[in-house]
Amino acid sequence: MLIKPDSIELCKPFQLFKPEDCTKIIDEASKFPGKRSGVAGNYTGVGRTSTTHWWTPSFFDIQDLLPYFQPFYDIGYPVDVVARPIQIAKYEPGQFFGWHYDQFTGKKKSGRLLGLTCTLQRAPGAYLESKEHKWDLGVGQAVIFPSNILHRATAPIDGERWAFTTWGHGKITKIAKRKGK
Repeated sequence: MLIKPDSIELCKPFQLFKPEDCTKIIDEASKFPGKRSGVAGNYTGVGRTSTTHWWTPSFFDIQDLLPYFQPFYDIGYPVDVVARPIQIAKYEPGQFFGWHYDQFTGKKKSGRLLGLTCTLQRAPGAYLESKEHKWDLGVGQAVIFPSNILHRATAPIDGERWAFTTWGHGKITKIAKRKGK
């Protein structure tokens, strides 16, 4: 089940799942065929070598994640829906997701405002990074960050890292708008 902390801050880790729920998510997501994913629309020339499974939860509704995004509504991130299905990424040694944005440029008036990433299984050397942060999330820990910031997932040196990612969608405000290409 989802754990709702007393408060959530942008770019600050918090506990989202218990470890046993992380194992359940990995087991369920593994039943869906994984594929090596390309990267569309972010214009960074980035490489991605991880395997992606697109998963719909059986033990909670995806929209149950909406309250996690709501603390940021009044500061320029008016999320009104959570993306579905959820992306479950598996990183084996040497596999990574290079520097990229989650928000696409263009004339769209709505889109990805905030990303929520949770570590389901840790692996040495595998981190989520932005230019300002390096998150070494524990099992079940998550972080919410703006979709318009450059970030990456580094490769494990041993073992497998599994990550849960979804996005809060809404009207793209001046604050949430990605600068340039």
